[in-house]
Amino acid sequence: MVVPSRLKFDTATAALRGAVPSTDADGNIDLSGLTEFDSSALVVLLAWSRSVQAREGALKYVDVPAGLRQLAQLYGTDGLLFAA
Repeated sequence: MVVPSRLKFDTATAALRGAVPSTDADGNIDLSGLTEFDSSALVVLLAWSRSVQAREGALKYVDVPAGLRQLAQLYGTDGLLFAA
């Protein structure tokens, strides 16, 4: 699965029902194609992270849109999602 370009309230359920998007060899998921999002995107990203961690894997989001970073900061989830 590829990260959709639109991840909003009306598409979040489908994204949660699908598989975690493919990662590169280093466990990275590229979010550069994510152009439309709202706070529902944070829920989906947190769920994907938890799913991978439950399997003792590592996941890192890369090329995160600035607006999504700002939204995560507003909701206090930036440290959970985008820790350095």
